[in-house]
Amino acid sequence: MDWQDGQGYEYPVTPVDKEWGEFSSHQEMLDHCQLPEECVKAMTTEQLFDTVLKYPLLIDIFFMMMSCRGFLKWQSSFLWYICSKFH
Repeated sequence: MDWQDGQGYEYPVTPVDKEWGEFSSHQEMLDHCQLPEECVKAMTTEQLFDTVLKYPLLIDIFFMMMSCRGFLKWQSSFLWYICSKFH
């Protein structure tokens, strides 16, 4: 694969493609988003970064971060509230 153009990896199937809607599970989406090892080894840091930004399931990472952050916020305020009731 040619990485001379400065671009990252082009995922063969993305959420804008009809095929994406035909996946029957989240695991199937993950499987189609895996980068070939030879591509990763051939990329510059800039190309790899560009590839990460184009990751079709990047939204999953944001949702996980938001839900973890939200849970931690809830947990700390809830535990503080519970503990304050016993003091």
